[in-house]
Amino acid sequence: PRFIAGPPGTGKTHGEDIKENWGIVGLYKELLLKYHPDKIILLSHTNVAADQIKDAILALPIMKERGFTKKSMKYKICTIHSYCKNRLLHKDKFEYEDHKNLIIQNRLFGRDSSTDVDKHTLYKFRSDAKGRGKTYDEYWRICDKFAYRPYRIELIKELLPIYEKYKKDNNKCDYTDMIEDFIKQTYNEKTKKMEDDVRDPDIDAVIIDECQDSNVPQTKAIEKMATNVKEDHYYLVGDADQTLFEYAGSDADKYHKLAAHPYKELREGLRCSEAINKKCKEIILDIWNHYES
Repeated sequence: PRFIAGPPGTGKTHGEDIKENWGIVGLYKELLLKYHPDKIILLSHTNVAADQIKDAILALPIMKERGFTKKSMKYKICTIHSYCKNRLLHKDKFEYEDHKNLIIQNRLFGRDSSTDVDKHTLYKFRSDAKGRGKTYDEYWRICDKFAYRPYRIELIKELLPIYEKYKKDNNKCDYTDMIEDFIKQTYNEKTKKMEDDVRDPDIDAVIIDECQDSNVPQTKAIEKMATNVKEDHYYLVGDADQTLFEYAGSDADKYHKLAAHPYKELREGLRCSEAINKKCKEIILDIWNHYES
């Protein structure tokens, strides 16, 4: 990947001047000179970030002239999860009503009374383990077990197969499934090889915003997206020093190595004062020295 390093306040999202501030919008403008917007995907981790980028891109004169709308760019500029889900056969998101159905099947699903299934400790344990690329047993050995009360590993391993069966029988999926199904491989008896369930996208350019937040399966999904890009137009935009989700499966070491020799580096900060920048540099200097960046 071509890594574009952008510390806080350097305009890595909205920078348009290619020479001075090579942000995402500026990069997208340059790619438009060679490729059609349908063949460029620009993904972020949250709907808020994706919508902000989409608004900035659609405000470009060239996009207005071509008549592109939010609807036409819905799965070209979006979250990683949305893009992966769109590439799959249609499934509905597992919601609280589905959770209540599982409680009817087995009341132990209701030990956590949360009405937000994404924060329910049982499903969160599954998501956290998968995000780190761990089996349930592997993750249980290293996790903060108090965070998943009132469930213990024995009960987790009893209930999760029921959860998986319910989703399969009712054509449901969760956020973890969206990524895992996109990168899933199945053994082909005829070819005697593992083959992708979902074909590699036919894309000319890939841009990933805040790449340092990507966990293990998300990283694999991004690499799959970039398989067929033209002329090395595979861009990761972010800041290794902001790898805040290392605890959740993001690879700080990988991004520090990329940041040591970036494709582009945004240098002019517009957010923090000189005093704050100086103090932060003193704190992070040992890590920069370690990676010779």
